[in-house]
Amino acid sequence: MQDFLMRGLIPEIGVRITFADVTALCNDILIKHNCDPLSGYILCRGLAAGALEIPLLDEGERCSITWNYQGPIRRVVVDFSADGELRGYTGAKELVGKVETIAQAYGDEDGQLSIVRSRDERQVGSSRCAGKLLEVVDDLAYFHSVSEQIETDICVSLRFNPDPNFPVSLCRGILLQALPDCDHEKLGLLRDALRRPEAQAILDETGVSTDTLFERLLHLILSTCPGTSYQLFPSVAPRFQCRCSEGKTLDMLASLPPEEVAAIKAEGKPLRISCAFCSHIYSIEPDRLRG
Repeated sequence: MQDFLMRGLIPEIGVRITFADVTALCNDILIKHNCDPLSGYILCRGLAAGALEIPLLDEGERCSITWNYQGPIRRVVVDFSADGELRGYTGAKELVGKVETIAQAYGDEDGQLSIVRSRDERQVGSSRCAGKLLEVVDDLAYFHSVSEQIETDICVSLRFNPDPNFPVSLCRGILLQALPDCDHEKLGLLRDALRRPEAQAILDETGVSTDTLFERLLHLILSTCPGTSYQLFPSVAPRFQCRCSEGKTLDMLASLPPEEVAAIKAEGKPLRISCAFCSHIYSIEPDRLRG
């Protein structure tokens, strides 16, 4: 089943919705990074949250979300664009044996979330807030609700396989977000319905087309608000796409201090630079360094 992204509106309540299935993308990225199940679980939730944000971008925009935590996971970075490119990584690929629970991976102290938007490689906006909930999906919803004053709820369902070649059996999510004319009382009813076991069962269902599953989920949560309707609009399917290149690697190395460049050239050994997003290794001969 291909990855899927859909956006929509619930006009009578003033709510926007996005729904994403990024199962194939998560499998691809976890295999590239060789993440263990604990690290992979956190990264997949971050990737699903990023996919749900894609329809919120303006045309031509990119967004990078960075979650920093005091626990062993240290950092989660998800980068995506309005045209569906999505990539990400964690600060630790191996957590099994270091922690016993997902909560321990985040640590006990507040984290920090930062969001940077750009267009044509130029930053057009940035903001940050504390990561008080110590979970990537919850902290992103908290950011929108508290820092941007836009009430937001995000729900992600994630299941794993005991198969290293296909570790993720499903990764799906839905986002509900208030528009300026939102009926917040009815939005609360939708949010409560989204947490019901029946809604979770739909998110976890297999063997059904993703668009059909999404509409069934909408019918379920809208049953709490009789007389409401929804409008759906196609969106670009999310896909893994790394933006690294040898040229960008050389540009990054150009920032090294002159004395460090001189030491590398004197040693004469090629540098092996691994991309954090795709794990591709670039071998750079010392004589190609500037300075």
